[in-house]
Amino acid sequence: QGLDIVSRTLLQPGDAVLSAGAWSAIVARASASPAGQGQWRLTHVDPAPTLPPVPDHPSAAVMERLRGFVPEAARARLAAGHGDWLGELRQVTVLFCLVGGLDHMAAAAPAQLQAVMSLAEPIVQHCQGQLNEIVVDDKGVVLVVLFGLPPMGHEDGAARGARAALDLSAALTAAGHDSAIGVTTGRCFCGVVGSEVRREYAVVGDTMNVAARLMEAATQRPAGQRLLCDTATAHAAEARIEFASLAPISLKGKPHPLQVLQPLRMRSRPLQATQDMVGRLVERQAIADALQRAASGSQAGTLLVMGDAGMGKSRLVHELFEQAQRLKLATLHGGADAIEAGTPYFAWRRPFAELLGLSANVDVDARRAEVLQALGPSRADRAPLLEAVFVLGLPDTAVTAELTGQPRAAATRELLVALLGAAAQARPLALVLEDAHWFD
Repeated sequence: QGLDIVSRTLLQPGDAVLSAGAWSAIVARASASPAGQGQWRLTHVDPAPTLPPVPDHPSAAVMERLRGFVPEAARARLAAGHGDWLGELRQVTVLFCLVGGLDHMAAAAPAQLQAVMSLAEPIVQHCQGQLNEIVVDDKGVVLVVLFGLPPMGHEDGAARGARAALDLSAALTAAGHDSAIGVTTGRCFCGVVGSEVRREYAVVGDTMNVAARLMEAATQRPAGQRLLCDTATAHAAEARIEFASLAPISLKGKPHPLQVLQPLRMRSRPLQATQDMVGRLVERQAIADALQRAASGSQAGTLLVMGDAGMGKSRLVHELFEQAQRLKLATLHGGADAIEAGTPYFAWRRPFAELLGLSANVDVDARRAEVLQALGPSRADRAPLLEAVFVLGLPDTAVTAELTGQPRAAATRELLVALLGAAAQARPLALVLEDAHWFD
């Protein structure tokens, strides 16, 4: 603003006036005369140096180095010779995350940014998203993460985006960073923008704009509540994540207030059915017969329910729980997850947490104490084996220290089966595990 005022005073038609800082940056290649008030009137600029010609086709070594800077969504298709088919409309989930409290002009800024990336990148990779952009400005560091881009498109992209938002918010808070996150889901143009000389892979659409606006709106909320998403994301992810409805908010560029929600946590159980079940008489009778056998003390057996997505498998699970409750049977409920398909024993975490009476959202020290209490003196020396199911940080005992590889895996299974057997002996038990196609 100060330069603008000086310019109106000092400039004549055809003049170019530089501030002292701008003049010092080009003094070696230009000439100027004092213009007063610390300003310089530019009189000459040397011609730009001639650059060596750039080869039309970079060498293989250069291409290999540059390959890492090409987004994976474009790299896979270019390698397959499908460069002409990069542009498309796709359903994507967009996550904008503002990390505050970072001085991007400080000497320690690169190290601080690297620390943030070390927190964010494992979360993004775990949820199989793509870190599309990093923006550093006076507001802080903004991470733009996308779910649904090729070659890793998922039918549950919204749930992955909301899950990543929860994990990222928790990780940044634990590291002492303020954050604000906006998540949206919708249809965007995904493809190349620019020319043959300079171009980039971009995702463009209203979904991107709204996610950025939600991130900005989240900065105005109290700490711990700076995570907002749109109704499209919540509707697509509500089976796996709990949301809280918030008052509509006004966003720049939107004529009407937008309904927003806040992701709270992963669901411990699927959504409860709200209507009576219709049909499936054969399947319901098979469930009733098995539960009656269990209630009478007989061997109930195993039921395997198979069907395409949306056929009503989860509704049958609700039917089983309703019948088991009427018969006063104990129930344990777990399930796999597409994101956790490579995590050993993930499907068993919730059943064994319920079986051992572990509290939710407790720190590691408290969970260790609960596990040891639940196992009792007779099994306490095998508690480190449960590290495969829970994160406990228990040091090996004299019994478990000698177990490695396959013997340790077998001992872990024996302990888990023994715990299930003890629970079933005390009371007839119905155990339900969902989404077996995602088991590790």
